[in-house]
Amino acid sequence: MTQNQPDMTSSTPISPDDRCGACRLDVTYDDKGVCCDECDRWYHIGCEGISDLKYTEMQNSQKEWYCNKCRTSSGNNNNMRKVFSKMKIGTLNCRGLKGKEGEAKKSHLAEDMRKYNLDILTVQETHMGNEAPEEITTFDGKQRYMMYHSEGKGKISAGTAMIVKKGTNVTFNAISDRLCAGRIKVNKNYTITVICAYAPTLPVSENNPKIREDFYEELEAIVRRVSNRDYLLIAGDFNAKTGREWNDYPENIGKYGKGILNSNGKELLEFCNRQSLILTNTLFRHKMAHRATWESPANYSEHNRRNPYRNLIDYIIVRKSQKHTIHDSRSHNGLMTYTDHRTGEDESTKNTHQQRQEKPPKRPGTTTRPDDKGKICC
Repeated sequence: MTQNQPDMTSSTPISPDDRCGACRLDVTYDDKGVCCDECDRWYHIGCEGISDLKYTEMQNSQKEWYCNKCRTSSGNNNNMRKVFSKMKIGTLNCRGLKGKEGEAKKSHLAEDMRKYNLDILTVQETHMGNEAPEEITTFDGKQRYMMYHSEGKGKISAGTAMIVKKGTNVTFNAISDRLCAGRIKVNKNYTITVICAYAPTLPVSENNPKIREDFYEELEAIVRRVSNRDYLLIAGDFNAKTGREWNDYPENIGKYGKGILNSNGKELLEFCNRQSLILTNTLFRHKMAHRATWESPANYSEHNRRNPYRNLIDYIIVRKSQKHTIHDSRSHNGLMTYTDHRTGEDESTKNTHQQRQEKPPKRPGTTTRPDDKGKICC
């Protein structure tokens, strides 16, 4: 990536942290500089052996560029993209898994994972905790998955879980009723750490800000403990509207957000800014229905609306240095699981949010709830 030259030259650094990764001198707007798409460090073209002709070609090209350090340390930077491009990771707020209806929902979750070919699904608002790992299957019993639950005490209003294909090499950590994490060995060279998060709702956060502060402090502590060698992915329901704040947070949000920023969204963006993370849901241009991860169950026709109320409040988040591994991020219709959220899928590098049909086919052991409309984010 080459720098965009401003209208007037300046001897000031591009940003306070943008010193050349080789000579450690400032890369200013007067200099010809390139930024590594892996480590996000700036370099003088002379320090990387790039000719003026090559620099001009790079300015007119959309190809990724990697510094010598990253090319040497990883051997081949395309390896990470190739490995994780084969993975699909999703997130979904399931609105409860307890009781008979909850047991049926577990099979629905398995069916949704098979339908969208997900390797990992993070689940929020399970209302369960301290449960032993359990096996869930599709209705025909052909696909088997393992579900791991977070911790919880007393009456659990939150609850998170992680579902992976049976046989996946995962080390699971049940942290709290709002957070859990799994470290998954993809192959001998790559490991992915997936964090499932369920942030407090906006009314709860505004009435008791300490709950939100404690949540992000705990999440931040977990992120800091993740090895830099691991591929980090955070997926969950953040109950946050980040709007289109690309101008204020260009390093943490893409140009294709939705809605208007609220206080939960501000807290999420500040967290991403501190930890050098980016919201993958906002990186790709899709129509609004495919950006939204939640849909109001209210009858929108009674309010003289052509479309239902929708919001983008579930996110899949990665390190800025790893955003090149994300191929797509959007929501999809067609969930079997009854919920008012959409599933998000990351094909890890692909994120997808899915919405179930308004009248899905009834399955054995289920009850029909026609006022719920949900999406899965992948």
